[in-house]
Amino acid sequence: MQTRPYLKPELSTSDKMIEAAGWLCLVCLWIISLEGYDDLPEIIPTHFNASMEVNDYGSKMTMLVLPVILPSPF
Repeated sequence: MQTRPYLKPELSTSDKMIEAAGWLCLVCLWIISLEGYDDLPEIIPTHFNASMEVNDYGSKMTMLVLPVILPSPF
């Protein structure tokens, strides 16, 4: 089996700024999610159909899943 070389390109200044902005947004989302957790009702809508009608509910714990499933900035 042939091994391929691992190339790690040099990041430009704008690339580093974009990556830092991605990390900052991720941290902000976690802060907002954790700070607002106590103010949420116990049962929240989790899914809407095309007519914007609620067709699924879940516990407020599902709000903590959002920052986890977002693509990481790295």
